[in-house]
Amino acid sequence: MSFINRMKAAVIVIVLIGSITLGCMELLIVMEPAVTNARHADHVNGLVKQVDQNAQGLNFELQTSTGHLMNFTCEKECRATLGHLQRHIREKAKTDVYYIEGPNNSLIALDVD
Repeated sequence: MSFINRMKAAVIVIVLIGSITLGCMELLIVMEPAVTNARHADHVNGLVKQVDQNAQGLNFELQTSTGHLMNFTCEKECRATLGHLQRHIREKAKTDVYYIEGPNNSLIALDVD
């Protein structure tokens, strides 16, 4: 009887540790963009309408829910790939962009997801 109780306790401990670990991982996934981006970065959400790649990086156009079009430059510090942005266009997926304002009022994307 005590062997069965010990096994039950071991299973409960394993499930508890696994649940806490998964909860922490989810929290880190949600918090990661806010932690990794500079505090002065702005955020916008919308649909990617077009994307092109050049020698400096990626350029893409985002349409917000209000219909406003915003043009972003995604340079070497940017966390996005051409394939990722093209998938967002195909799937019409909502896209979060963390960005800063660059020279000449240009918008420089830091993180695109």
